[in-house]
Amino acid sequence: MGLSGAQLALQAPVNRGLSRFTGPIGAAFVSYAVGTLVLAVACLIAGEMAGIARLGSDWWHGCNGFLGSFYVLSALVVVRSIGASGIAAGTVTGQLTVSVLIDANGWFEVDPRPFRAAIALGALGVLAGTYLVAGLPRRTPGAPAGRSLLPLAAIILGGALIGLQNPINSEIAKTTGQVSSAFLTFVSGGFLIGVALVATRSVGSIAAVSRVRPPYLTGGLYGAVNALASLILIGEFGAGIVVAAGITGQMLASLAIDRAGLFGLPPRPLETSRLLGAALLIMGTILVVI
Repeated sequence: MGLSGAQLALQAPVNRGLSRFTGPIGAAFVSYAVGTLVLAVACLIAGEMAGIARLGSDWWHGCNGFLGSFYVLSALVVVRSIGASGIAAGTVTGQLTVSVLIDANGWFEVDPRPFRAAIALGALGVLAGTYLVAGLPRRTPGAPAGRSLLPLAAIILGGALIGLQNPINSEIAKTTGQVSSAFLTFVSGGFLIGVALVATRSVGSIAAVSRVRPPYLTGGLYGAVNALASLILIGEFGAGIVVAAGITGQMLASLAIDRAGLFGLPPRPLETSRLLGAALLIMGTILVVI
């Protein structure tokens, strides 16, 4: 799961490069479209496409992709207010908190893991490490102190919804199959992004995809791989472990991407605080896992 999280770290800079041509909502739509195509092919190969029909009257369960698209859309709206670092920190806060609660209470038929002091300490370590690696969100000079709190709260809520999405997918997979469950998530999430694209009159921006280099169209591939890995592993290891390992892989890979200045990002030195944050991430993950 750590490796899956590491490759997912590529998604944000790749989509950022794509958004220079299509705009942010257009980039999100293209990313979902690519991920949907990848998972459709995987469904056919795995022979799970017919499993979608088994949802029957419970077809609405497949709409849980709305949870992920709500997060994507809210991030697009508030990124100017709290920056990319605030997005990362808020996402982790919501996602890890909900995942630990799911494990402790055995929600969504996940095997319960009693809440222990080590898990609490590990979760705090992962959160502290994330904030050190990403950097604390800063409010704009002269702006009211509470102005950055509402956008941050929106992202924490979005992260919490992401934390709910994987165990819900795991439940759907019992009826449809694992690959088709991930496929349904991307279809429903992409649909909501498509509605936002039409509502904002940004459909024309999709035409700019023809001018984009192929590497910048792979963001959806990374998302699809991560969705499948999470879905497969969450039933075996629990939500908290999967999320903690994914966060650690993602943040450590982000350090390497920042340091090298990949995908057009400005190179960012490895300050002592960020290295300390990376160490806290690793130790926190170990405490959540054991």
